Amino acid sequence: MWLTGAVAVCAQPLASGDPPVAIAKSAHPDPVTAGQELTYALSLTNTGSITLAGVVVMDMVPRHTTFVLSSSPGGDWWTRTPSLGEQGEIVWRLNGPLAPGQVSHLRFVVKTDADNAAPIVSQGCQVVVEGQSMATCEPVTTQVLRSISTSTPLPTSSPTTAVLALVGPTPLPAASPPAISLPTPQKDDVTLASFLGQFFGRELLIGLVVLTILLLVSAWLVKRRS
Repeated sequence: MWLTGAVAVCAQPLASGDPPVAIAKSAHPDPVTAGQELTYALSLTNTGSITLAGVVVMDMVPRHTTFVLSSSPGGDWWTRTPSLGEQGEIVWRLNGPLAPGQVSHLRFVVKTDADNAAPIVSQGCQVVVEGQSMATCEPVTTQVLRSISTSTPLPTSSPTTAVLALVGPTPLPAASPPAISLPTPQKDDVTLASFLGQFFGRELLIGLVVLTILLLVSAWLVKRRS
C-alpha cells in the first residue's frame, strides 16, 4: 500500500526506451577491517526530460553484516529499515517529485562480522518509478581484512643474556679499606731543659730553677761576709 501514495505533481507518462533514472553505489572503506563499520552511498539521478513521481529505491543489508543506520541527506525520503543489529531490506520512498537532472543521495551503514574474512558482496539496488522497475545498480564487493591482535610480545632473551642468567651475576671486587697515613714523627733536638721538663713537669722545673738561683745567691752572700 505504501507504493500507491498520492503525489501532487504533473507527471507525464514514462517514455519507452532507456530508463529515465540512473543509480550508482559505492562502499567505504575498501578494504574494511572485520568488526568495523562499512558505509554504502547511493546516488540517484533523473536522467530524463520529465519529472518523476513515486520514486522508490530498495536495497538489502549484505551477508556478514548487520544494520546500523540509514539517512537521506538533501531529500525528503520516507525510510523503512531493519532493526538495529538485524538483516533485511531497506526501502526509501521519495515524498515529492524528482525533477530532470536532479540528484538525490542515500546512505546506509552496516557493521561487519568480526569473525568473517570473506569478501562482502552487496547486491544491486533497484529503482521503481510509479510501480515500474526502472533501473538497478551493479553489485559492490568489499574486501575484508582480519583484525590483528595488538598484544605486545614478550621480549626474547639474547644469547648473552641467557649465559649471564645461567652463570649468575659477576661478584664485585671487595673494596679495600682506605689507607690511613700516620703523621711522621719529627726529630726534635733533645736538650737538658726539655729532658727535665718531660721528666719532672713544667711547674717542678720552674721550682728547681728558682731554688738553684736562691742557693747560688745564698752561697755568694756567705762567701762575701767571710
